[in-house]
Amino acid sequence: MSRLAALFGFWLAVYAAPVFAQTPQINAAPTCLEEPHGVCRTGREFTVDDTAARLKAADLAWWIEGDTLNVVARRPGDCAVLCCAVQTPMERVEGDVDLWAMSVRIPDLQGAQLTINVLPSSQPMAHWRGPRAAKPAIRATVPDAWIRDLTAPSRAMGEPRKLTIYAPPNPPPGRRYPVIYAADGGSVRQWAGIVHALVEAGKLPQVILVGLWPAPADAVRGAALGVQFRHQEYLIGFEGGDARFTAHERFLLEEVAPLAERQFAAATDPRERAVAGYSNGGAWALQMGARHPGVFGKVISLSPAGASGIGILQGAKFGDVFLGGGTLEPTFATNARTAAALVAPRADRLWLEVRTAGHSHDLWEDLFAEAVVWMLGDADLSATSEAPAQ
Repeated sequence: MSRLAALFGFWLAVYAAPVFAQTPQINAAPTCLEEPHGVCRTGREFTVDDTAARLKAADLAWWIEGDTLNVVARRPGDCAVLCCAVQTPMERVEGDVDLWAMSVRIPDLQGAQLTINVLPSSQPMAHWRGPRAAKPAIRATVPDAWIRDLTAPSRAMGEPRKLTIYAPPNPPPGRRYPVIYAADGGSVRQWAGIVHALVEAGKLPQVILVGLWPAPADAVRGAALGVQFRHQEYLIGFEGGDARFTAHERFLLEEVAPLAERQFAAATDPRERAVAGYSNGGAWALQMGARHPGVFGKVISLSPAGASGIGILQGAKFGDVFLGGGTLEPTFATNARTAAALVAPRADRLWLEVRTAGHSHDLWEDLFAEAVVWMLGDADLSATSEAPAQ
């Protein structure tokens, strides 16, 4: 499954279904969205001629004017939704049922990193960084022998599960490497390039990544719209009970970690063991850190979902915790801030960083680069957007 398809599936299940359910005839008057705060439709009217001139032969065109993002698209059907840095229904252009447009004012747009598309769509995301935005994470080419895809039998899950491992081949006897156990294992190939570049630059010791792939994005029969097995594995208290969550927890503790230690020289010291994830996986990483502080001494939680699970973090003991999010995400940056406030009293170290961005892999990859250096290397985060939480 492509990253775009996976992100769209999650986004639709969590908060896009109500947007698609709205009538396409939206009031074109200037109005601000409920979330994210400060993002407002400008009320700009687009003509058929102007829209067609912008699109030419393409199905999507966008441009920036000061603090305003303008997007036009050609889409048949009854709806079109601007995604993913900002999520809002688009306006149908009067005079052509297949043309759609939207103009939104975004605070700190010149410091933003955006992903832009119009859904439903199968085309790749467009990407934009403002002149004041943080620089993207540096990536290096990873040798083929350093990345392995495995299918591991699992008694805990009752089915084989896929793992993606980034680790040096043929480690010397007695050598152990700091390890990051990551949700949504398909991201390990992108994260591996980031780690490899940081190691080559001398900013990070050699780290290995162990990615746990989630269950297929299948709906749970008999559950509410959009409920998936992945949600139940990553979000404690999610609809359907916690049986799948605890089974996945046992999978990590009793099967994946021993395999990584046995075959790939993963560290056994909690100070060199981390859990990481984004979105649902970010909530999962927090829970693993909270429930097993003697196993995982470090947590990287990016744009954590599952507000109900975050509420039970109070009083938990943590080692190092890095929390991040984007100001353009509905609820996720709020969850990160809430988690930081709950975690702070009993964490050894805590960093919270929120950037002007939406719910996107661009944001998560950049924050992951900051997090691993802060936790395991020689970090300088003096230019980040929020001070370290104390």
